[in-house]
This record gives sequence, C-alpha cells and structure tokens, in this order.
Amino acid sequence: VESVEPDTVLTLKDDVTSWQPGDVIVLASTDYNMEQAEEFQLIPCAECTTNQVKIAGKPTYTHFGEISGGVDMRGEVGLLTRNVVITAETEDSCYGNHFCEYFDYDTFGGHVKVVGGFTNVHLSGVELTKMGQQILGSYPVHFHMAGHVDEVGGYDRPAYVDELSIHHCFSRCVTIHGTHGLMVKDTVGYDTLGHCFFIEDGVEQRNTLDHNLGLVTRPGALLPTDRDLAMCKGIRTGVYGDYVPDSSECLSVSTFWIAHPNNHLINNAAAGSGDVGIWYLFHREPTGPSQGALPRFRAEHTPLGKFYNNRAHSNRRLGLMVDNGVKTTPATERNPAEYLSRMNGVRFHPHVDGDPSKPRVAAVFDGFITYKNKASAGWLRGGDIILKNCAVSDSTDITFASEGGPMGSGDEGSRQVVRNCVFVGESANRGSCQDRGDGVSWGLGADGRYRTLGRSGQYPYRAFEIYDGPVAVENSTFRNFRVTQSRPGVSALGFQLTNQFQVAVTSAVVNAKFEEVDLRVNIGTAGSKFFGALNREGDKMASFHDLDGSVSGYVGSHVFNRGNYLARNPGCVERPDWNAMICTGNYAMLFFEVEQPVTNSMALTRDEYPDNPVVLEGNLLTPGNKQKHNPVVTVDTSYTVHWDGRAPAKIKVYPGHFKKNRWVRLGFCYPPGTTFSVSYIMVNRVANSQFNWRNIPPAADLAEVDQGDGFNYYWDDSTGLLFVKVQGHYDRTGENRYSYCSDMGCERINIDATIVSDDVSDCMSAAYPKYTLSPAPGPPMVFSQHQCNSCGAQEPILLEENGVFLDVSVVSRGQSDLGLPGQPYGITVNGVSYWSGGNTWGYKVVIVDAHNGTVTANTDFNTNRDPAADAAFATFLRQDVPKNSIVLVSVYGNAVRHAQDCLHALMEVGAEEPGVRMQNHAYGTSYALVGFKGGYRPNWIRQVAPPAGSGPAVIQGRIPLMY
Repeated sequence: VESVEPDTVLTLKDDVTSWQPGDVIVLASTDYNMEQAEEFQLIPCAECTTNQVKIAGKPTYTHFGEISGGVDMRGEVGLLTRNVVITAETEDSCYGNHFCEYFDYDTFGGHVKVVGGFTNVHLSGVELTKMGQQILGSYPVHFHMAGHVDEVGGYDRPAYVDELSIHHCFSRCVTIHGTHGLMVKDTVGYDTLGHCFFIEDGVEQRNTLDHNLGLVTRPGALLPTDRDLAMCKGIRTGVYGDYVPDSSECLSVSTFWIAHPNNHLINNAAAGSGDVGIWYLFHREPTGPSQGALPRFRAEHTPLGKFYNNRAHSNRRLGLMVDNGVKTTPATERNPAEYLSRMNGVRFHPHVDGDPSKPRVAAVFDGFITYKNKASAGWLRGGDIILKNCAVSDSTDITFASEGGPMGSGDEGSRQVVRNCVFVGESANRGSCQDRGDGVSWGLGADGRYRTLGRSGQYPYRAFEIYDGPVAVENSTFRNFRVTQSRPGVSALGFQLTNQFQVAVTSAVVNAKFEEVDLRVNIGTAGSKFFGALNREGDKMASFHDLDGSVSGYVGSHVFNRGNYLARNPGCVERPDWNAMICTGNYAMLFFEVEQPVTNSMALTRDEYPDNPVVLEGNLLTPGNKQKHNPVVTVDTSYTVHWDGRAPAKIKVYPGHFKKNRWVRLGFCYPPGTTFSVSYIMVNRVANSQFNWRNIPPAADLAEVDQGDGFNYYWDDSTGLLFVKVQGHYDRTGENRYSYCSDMGCERINIDATIVSDDVSDCMSAAYPKYTLSPAPGPPMVFSQHQCNSCGAQEPILLEENGVFLDVSVVSRGQSDLGLPGQPYGITVNGVSYWSGGNTWGYKVVIVDAHNGTVTANTDFNTNRDPAADAAFATFLRQDVPKNSIVLVSVYGNAVRHAQDCLHALMEVGAEEPGVRMQNHAYGTSYALVGFKGGYRPNWIRQVAPPAGSGPAVIQGRIPLMY
C-alpha cells in the first residue's frame, strides 16, 4: 500500500488491467477482526503498472501485504463489480417474521435456484447483491437436487459457477444441495449471513471449489450451526418442549462448510468468519431430501478429496476444523436438540471405498496457510491425517485429536502427522489498534513494538499442541516464540490444557528447527493461569518421543512431565524451565477400565519410587458405569495399584504400544478375603469381536508369575496384593506399527473380584518396603553433537495455484462413427495432444503418473490387423505400466478383431462389461476409458461406449492428482 495524497495506490500480485475506474473492490482484514475488511472505489491511475490500482481515500486499518517469517500473509483483494447485476428491491428495515429481533435490516432478497433436468447451466461474470432470504432454500445461487452435473450425468460441458461476485446478501453465497460434480471457481462471497460456500445434505460429492474468496461471513438464523449465541438460545421452534439449546449445538458459522469429504478445495481463501474459516464435518447419514442416498456411516469413512493451497485467517474461532457432525434425527423428549444441530462424536476415519474393513487412506491437507485466528489455528480429529506444507502465524494451537475410542483411536493403527510446516509466534504483521475486536489486546511484542495479541495476550501460545495421539511433527520450523510480559508461557510445543485424556507415548518429533524460541517445550506450572493444577491424567502423562534429539539435544529421548515417576530413571536430565525431564527408556501404556465402583482415584506406584505414587483421577470426570485410566509406564519393571476407596470389583487391563515380550508386573490392592476370577481375551476393535479366551489360573508363588508369560496370577494375602503380569505376545508391524494393539488385536486381562469388605484398598504400608527396588538406570543418554542443516521446513510455504488437477480429453471414433460430426479423435492431457500423426486402427493408450501428472507412455496397439498386438497390449498394461498410473484409452476404427486378453487387462484398470466389449456386439463402435492402475479404485474412473452410429465417445474432465 502506497499513500498518494489524498488517494492510495495498491500493488497486487496479479495483472488487474481488466479492473476499471468506478469498480468497487474489498480489502480483506489481515488482523484478528474480520470487520476490518474495507471497500473502495477505483479511480483513474495513469502511473499504475499492470498490477497496480488506485483507490479513492485511505484504508482505516493496516492491510498486511508481505511474506513474513516464511508465512504468506498478503491480504486478499476481491473485485465486487460485474457488468451483469442481479439484485432485489428491499425495504429500509426488517419487517414481518424475518427474525427482526436479530437483524435491523430487510433480509428478504431474491434468489437463483438451479434444479435438475437442465440442458446446460453456466453462470459467469455476474454480480449478485441483496440476494437470499432467511428462509430455507432461498439463496443467492442454489443448485438444488440437480444430481450429477458433469460427465457422469451426461453433460459434455459440465455445469460451473465462475467469476461471480456475491456480496451484501442475506443467506449464504453458493449452496450445493444434492448436486455432484459442480465447479465453483473465482467467486467472491462477501458480507453474507450463514455458511457462505455451503455443501448441504452430507451426500454431495466430486464438487470442486477452486480459487474462491469468502470474507465477512456473519451468523444467520436458518440452521443451528449458522447461529450465534443469542440466536442459539432464542430460536427454539425446532427443539422439543422447553429445551434450551447448548452453545455447542450452534456457534459454527463457516465460510466453507463441507459436509462430505469427497469434494475438492483448491486455492481458496477464508478471510474472516463469525466462527470458522473451513469446516469439514460428517453427516452420519444424509439429511433432508437426500436421506437414504448413502449408507449410514459412509461419509465419515470416505477418503478426502483434494485439499490444496487453501488459507484461512481473521476468524473468530478457528482457521480449519475437521470434526463433528449434525443431528440427523428429529427433536424428541429423549433427545430434545433441534434437527441439524451440531453434534459431537462423529469422527473422520477414511478407508478405501468408505469401507472400514478395507485399508486406511490418509486424508492429506496439502498447503494450508492460517494466521490471526482469535481462538486457534486448527483442530483436526480423525484417523490417518497428514497436514503438510502448512504455515501458521500469530495463532495458537494446531491440534490433532484421535478418533476418540478407548486407548486412543477407534481407527486402529492410525495417526496424525504435521510435515514440512512453518510456525511463527510473532510476525511483522502487527495489526491495528483500533477496532481490534473482543478478546484481542494491544500489547508489547518481543521486538518492543505494540501489536495485537489474540486471547487477550496472556494465553500461553503453543505452535503445536500434543494431544491424544499418536501424532508426529516432522521437518517443521518454529520461529519467534518469545516469552514476554504480554505473553508469558509461550512455547513451540505444548500440550492440551487441563487434559484428562490419554497422550500416546509414541507421539514423536523429528527434524525440528527452532529460531528465536525461548521455550521449545512448556508443560506449564501448577497453579499458573490457564494451566490449572496440572492434576488431570493427561497433564501428568504429557510426553513425546524426540526421535533425533532435535528438540532436547538427546537422540531417541522422551520428554516427560517432571512429576511422572512412572517414566523417571536416575539418568533423566531435568529441564525445570520446561517443567519437564528428558529420559531414555523403554516405554509403553496401560489402559485400565474399572467398574464397581468408578469413583475412586487410582495410585499407580512404581516399585523403584514407592515414595512417589502417581495419582490418576480417571479420564472420565463424570463417569457412568465405567472409569478409565491411561498411564504411560516403563516396561520390564513392576508396579502396585492402590485406591482411595474400596477396590473395583471389575478391572480390565490392556497393554498399549507394547512390543512383543515386553511386560509389566502389577500388584492390585484388595481387602482380605477377596476371591478372583482372572481371564485373558483378544479383542478386535475394528470388527467389534472377541476371541482366544482363556482362563488364567493361580500360581504357587510370585516367582512363578515373574518367570511366566502372563498366563497366571498370584494372591499375596500378607500384603493384600493380586499380582498379574501384563505382557505383549505379538508384534506390531506394517499398518499396525503405530497401533496401541498388536497385529493380532488388543490383548486384555479381565479381573473379576468377589469382595467381602468395604475397606479402603490402600496397601502401601504393607507393600513397601517389601517390594521396594533400587531405581535402575535407563539406556545411556546420547547427546547430539551435530548441527542438523536439513532440519526444519523447506520454505517459504508457497504453492502453485495450478498442477493439482489433470485436465484430460479422450475422444474415440469407432468405424461406425468416423463420419459423424463432433470432436476429432485423440487424447489430450493438460492441453497437449498425443496423436501419432496417423490414425492407426485399434487402441491409442496414454499413461500418466498419478502423482505428478507426467505422461510416461504414449503408444498404439493395432489389434485390428496384428494378432500379436493383443498379447502386447495386455503385457504392457500388466507389466510395463507402473502402479499409481492414470490409463487413458481411445479406439479408432475397429479394435476387436484380435482383442481378447487385452480386454481382461483393461478390466483390471477400470473397464467394465458390457462397454469394453461393445465392439464385439456392434461392429466398429466407439470406446473411451479413463482408468487407473493402483491398489484401489478411484471414483473418477469412467468409460463411455455409445451405441453404433451415435458417437463419438467423449470423456472430458479434471482428475485430482495423488500425493
């Protein structure tokens, strides 16, 4: 921004010579408050270059335009003016039953609705303003139950929305409802009510949102998830009886609301919302008129479409959210919340074909920039998730959460990874003092200059928050996390605050780089603001594995809470500034599930440190009929377990992350006279099945337990301790290497006790010193002497806006269609024609690398005349074409005279009956195929085989590249 009295010249990234004097633009906020977006009119500028414009007047707020600390925070500029305008006549104020208690202006505008059965729909270069209504189904642009609007639906020219300006509207921007394969591109959605780019019923798939800008997305009244707190509590027509909605059912308005994962988000910007920038949520079953269109639970298991090069900033809560669902049942006395209220408990765990019995598929979020979000940069819960090439600045907490089942993820073996990301605590984007918004303070930064500070400044910012797990942080850079009076406790790595849930001991950091970071880790200080008493189980079990020593300096070490004597050994190195210790050792986890009663705290005492029991209050703060505990333990050593009340009558013990033959010995305290039934069982949590049950008999003495393999127990009535050996009997390999459980499943020991006394089950005085051991040293601490030149992210994080899709055209002309009008024969990839110069009868085949879009083969097989071409074609597909290749096939003339085995080979890459054999049934028909050679069947595989004389066969589309 260059001030030219009394006007201002803006220098932009792109060529804007098509923008004319008199046009109106909007500058997005680049601070915490989305309301700092500003509109300006362009005025003549003879001196401007092709990427400059002059605006009338001066911006009131700072609009940042730099790449700072490796993070691209150049503010977006949207053109609002179009030559064609669709608008509505509105009144001067709100009237009638239009939620006037929440809006003081007329919200009854026009709307454009596209329903199924059209010949063609292409909306381009239109300005829509004063459109939409606070009435369901009335939106500025609404594709309503239109079905497949691309080639799948028979459209040679798929429907699209392109270069629209939707601003100052009353209900959403673009709604995609019961519609698949729509392209929404280069569209601005500004100052609207409710979710802006809105995918509605949880059934919509293969839609692409490319290079769109949404900003100033305000709450609306239509759905619970649109509403702010006042609307949430005040609009109760959809609840049962006198029920008052909880805020967690609302407060979700988002610029991009993605209700099914199989859609594509590319090059978009969410530049300010009342709640969240981009929200992926998962309908347990399709809703509204789409009910029944997909099997229950399908969406949450479906692989993610393409997510590439998106950005989110200036949002009141989060930049990116991947979690939750909506209520898919009506309000009832038992469940009084409104239909479509936000609902917890719906998790994302993608698998091949959306089938949880098939292999997992990682959801890859590639290229995400986020900054200046008031509450948090992002929250992603799921099975396998990879967030790579991300850049985070001036926002706290990228947090991963597991799917949430016992012992971590219910999606067995999954983990979440951050890879090649840059985290900046304080950037050069200092913001504006005025109108900075609620919860934003104006304080001194580390450079001694004032700046806006989210969460009122005092919150202990962490770049990455370790929670649940297992998670991994790989090849990432942490920069400018400085402790100041305005922002104490700032650190690069931290943990979920006041956390009662598990923290996987296998969560890891590798190849980390730190620049101007005061605290690489901060577990917090008990009693300090925000950290609380640090007495929850997750607080006490906070840990991660420093694989290469790039955090602590000690290769292969673990970082633990200093008070965790379950993990301590004499060789641990103290880091009091982190409230941490750095240790080496062999670690795993135990999962306890206890019943009858569930109200006791458990004191887990390591025999080497009897004076320092670790008291675990349980994962469930308000337990029902079960309580759960997830301690980290040092393996190949012994512990005793005590209670602050009567011992539970039922205890289940799972070894978690145990390598084969690793063990712990546990002595459970019980009152005298207790009798026991102890058993062993295997549990397959994916199939929800149990097997390999066996009774565990008593041993003659404790030595027999110690020397055994976990299939006996010993009751020491002199101390009141029941001893069992918990051992891992199987390996964890391949897909299960990060699993809590083994390749065979989850091992479990069941203890059923018949207790005849209600005495407090605390056997500490009897157990020690009888079972006291001297602390054993851990493995040697290896200090890393070398400087890691390759550590950290490859930066800056700047991704190209093209290259994520492959544009393909396959045109086939069989003998019966050679003279018909239409497109010429051939195969085109990204505008490049692959034609050998003549029209060889038979098959034309082009092979493309599905990762990078490179054409790896272009060949012809004349199966019309050459008998050997059949075997050559089949061998080519089966042996020469690499795995993960896109296979493009076109027929010219006649191909079937000698085609036999090659037809089977084509079916192996996606061809189907009867289309692939049409030429056998109708001489010389056309046939086109877009296939795939790999370990699964992508949803974009397609073939076209029209009847003879009705060709040519044409496939045109965009194929998302793999990772």
